[in-house]
Amino acid sequence: MYAVKICIFPFSEALSPRIVEGAIFTEDQKDSSTELAFKYAVYRINKDKDLLPRTTLVYDIKYVPKDDSFHASKKGKKIVRVYSYNFATDSRII
Repeated sequence: MYAVKICIFPFSEALSPRIVEGAIFTEDQKDSSTELAFKYAVYRINKDKDLLPRTTLVYDIKYVPKDDSFHASKKGKKIVRVYSYNFATDSRII
């Protein structure tokens, strides 16, 4: 599994109301226990409103062929580019 990690800061009031967690899995991991664990972690974080009040995590999962680091890096860059967030101006960078 390749993962794109987005840091969560302890200052939850400064966070966007919606944060996208991106993950890249190989095609053979589709609906695997690893993918389900990722989805479940997002679900549990959203369920506990003490962790991130006023913020909802959503996931964006991409799939790549096994042993294909080229496409994994391309999809990783796309996830980071599309969901990058500029905290200074409170706007998305697309």
